[in-house]
Amino acid sequence: MKGRSLIFAAILFLVAGAVLIITYKTTRTDGVVIVGGIMFIVCGLLNIFSYIADKPGQKELEADRKAGRRTRQRSGLSNALAWVSSSAAVILGLCLLIFTSTFTSLVPFVFALLITFCSLYQFYLLAIGCRPLRLPSWLFAMPVLMLAAAIYVFIQKPGNDAGEHIIMLITGISFVVFGLTMIVESVLIGTANRRAKRQESLGGEESVPKAEPTVATTSLPEPKSLDEASEPGV
Repeated sequence: MKGRSLIFAAILFLVAGAVLIITYKTTRTDGVVIVGGIMFIVCGLLNIFSYIADKPGQKELEADRKAGRRTRQRSGLSNALAWVSSSAAVILGLCLLIFTSTFTSLVPFVFALLITFCSLYQFYLLAIGCRPLRLPSWLFAMPVLMLAAAIYVFIQKPGNDAGEHIIMLITGISFVVFGLTMIVESVLIGTANRRAKRQESLGGEESVPKAEPTVATTSLPEPKSLDEASEPGV
């Protein structure tokens, strides 16, 4: 996976989370449903495009085999999870935009579902999506915290202002955590990819046999004996 493919979604969630944190006391539920639908669609499409663009080519697989590295072949489970999660995000986003009035009373459920989707995507990325690279284990704490936030938002009731404010604030914090985590993962993945390419280029240079310098030698005349040197005309 390329680290740059995570930057766009990270920036999107950071902006959305910052807006919710700043305006959590004035944000209306219907506007939240519309914004949530747009985010679902954009993130699902970005995930699909980045997944297709990051598919390892035949040349890359052959280069990995020749270099003795583990190939980045995707399993059937990895493909299924990526396509199902991305398609579900796009379909849910369309439903939010079409049936806005229906989902307005379901804002806690929608936000909880969105945070849960972010948490599951993080689990997928850390466990499967970055293979053969292994990211630090402490990053698993982020999806666990987001899953706990999703449960907390789900049990809230949006009937009063205090409940809606808590929902907006917790959701905004969860989005910011998700965005920051993706930026950290993007930096780690990009650094690992650059290091692997550098090692591959160095290994290729070392494998090329260097031509040994040839020293020009001149044949010196053999020394003559004293008898031959004393003969006239020689």
